[in-house]
Amino acid sequence: MEDLGEVGNRVQPIFVSLDPQREEPNTVNIYLKAFSDRFIGLRGSEDQLQAAASAFGVSVQRIRFSADPTDYTMVHSSPVIVLVPGKPDPISINGDSSAEEIRAALNSALEHRGG
Repeated sequence: MEDLGEVGNRVQPIFVSLDPQREEPNTVNIYLKAFSDRFIGLRGSEDQLQAAASAFGVSVQRIRFSADPTDYTMVHSSPVIVLVPGKPDPISINGDSSAEEIRAALNSALEHRGG
């Protein structure tokens, strides 16, 4: 974000928690502080999160290790999804993209938006 300069001020980073059973609002906020104070954390019900993940093409799977319902891990893709006001289709960037690739995609999205 900082590498984008003034243009970066027009970007609102949002993190969506995919594990509502484990992640309380405070937990998500602590996690986000490691990235930046600018991130907004969103949570929802399992149904809401599945619908959002499906809409954005994010794969999510709960893998259980035992009969204990708390003994699991979440496996999911981690794309960076760019939503541009006035543009109907989101831009999806692979989560393992380099900082330069993400920066270029954000710059391109912001340029096409104008202003």
